[in-house]
Amino acid sequence: MASSATGAAALGHRPRSRHALTRLHRDRPLWEAHIIEGVEDDRFALYVKTHHAMIDGVGAMRMLRTCLSSDPDERDMPAPWNTPRPKRQSVPSPDPTGVMTATAGAMGGVLKFASAVRQRDKHGMIAPFQTPLTILNGRVTGSRRLVAQSWSLLRIKKVAKALNATLNDIVLAMSGGALRRYLIDQDALPEQPLTAMTPVSFRPADADVEGNSFSVVFATLATELGDPLDRLRAIQKSMGEAKRLLKGMNSAEIPIFTSIVALPVLVPHLLRLSGRTRPTFNVTVSNVPGPSEKLYWNGAPLEGMYPLSIVTHGQALNITVTSVGDSLDVGIVACRRSVPSAQRLIDHLEEALVELERCAPAG
Repeated sequence: MASSATGAAALGHRPRSRHALTRLHRDRPLWEAHIIEGVEDDRFALYVKTHHAMIDGVGAMRMLRTCLSSDPDERDMPAPWNTPRPKRQSVPSPDPTGVMTATAGAMGGVLKFASAVRQRDKHGMIAPFQTPLTILNGRVTGSRRLVAQSWSLLRIKKVAKALNATLNDIVLAMSGGALRRYLIDQDALPEQPLTAMTPVSFRPADADVEGNSFSVVFATLATELGDPLDRLRAIQKSMGEAKRLLKGMNSAEIPIFTSIVALPVLVPHLLRLSGRTRPTFNVTVSNVPGPSEKLYWNGAPLEGMYPLSIVTHGQALNITVTSVGDSLDVGIVACRRSVPSAQRLIDHLEEALVELERCAPAG
């Protein structure tokens, strides 16, 4: 059975794989929630699953934030499924001239993207389908494996600062190192580097002080490189080239550019070819910003929030992370058949982080 397009988040406790095995009922609202009692140390967990047609990761994070408080004494906080609905705002009719101008600008970005791909070296600008076929990219079943773990955010920021990298660079480098070790264990490491599809947040050329925008880029994970520092630098170069291209666009051009570039990802799914042909990318690695302050729900402290995204035919593994307070929470979802022993990835992520720490200058 193919995976349904769902997203989930577990608060306060690591999630259980059985919750991800069932499809959401199509004759009911496309969400469900499970309260998990009896967790050790007198704790409880909340597992929320929603269809991606309803909400994305950033939207889900905002929704969960509205039902949490920074005040441990506050009570009568709503459940996530009972938060106040925002008022609908009227959407102005689009200006045809503006749409045409934005489309022309986005097409210019696509041409620049294609030119950069043609002129790239091994770890430069990455385009869809420039990726090897791996065990991560076959057809999936309905069986799932959910894995979660937390790391000290201070620890990861420390190594990022020492290596002149961003937190997202370190997350990608950890993922690349972990996948390299995992595929070696499975005797399935390709000679070509794996490619990650990763959402990015950046400031458009016409943004105001508070403006933000999101797009997706394809970045190398440099899994063919054994040296962790070389792998990190290759990832930084690949991400840097993609971000430089996007920064020159305005807020009207970015969504059109993203839609055009995403077509090679969507078309194989529409034609039911995903998992049967060369993949558009190997794995999704997503970093969803979370709350930085200590939060509570009716006095109960939030101790962890583990984001779990989707797997589909052609992409049998998904790695999503979020920062909550002083920790980085990682959620991994995989097809059990295509990605056996996915729990080993947690150990490999730690090993990859230790390797990067050893590369950091002393002092």
